[in-house]
Amino acid sequence: MRTTYTEQFRDAIRAKFERADDMGLDSITIRAKDLHAAIYGETSSINRMPICCSAMLDMKQEFDTFIYRPPSGKGPLLEIEYRLPR
Repeated sequence: MRTTYTEQFRDAIRAKFERADDMGLDSITIRAKDLHAAIYGETSSINRMPICCSAMLDMKQEFDTFIYRPPSGKGPLLEIEYRLPR
């Protein structure tokens, strides 16, 4: 079965949760620009930012906090602090 772009981002977020949890952190902050770059590289011409932001928003739970949410709701500066453990 082929992994969707959304699942790529969700898997990357879950991996970040696991690493932060293993380090004993009680939260992790993820910025869309950094998450996108972790998958496609800093200088990639591929733009899956809307999918990246949607995945981040899908993973947000009620106890998580927006550090920054662009007026449009999505964009490279979207930043969420996720509480751990999940």
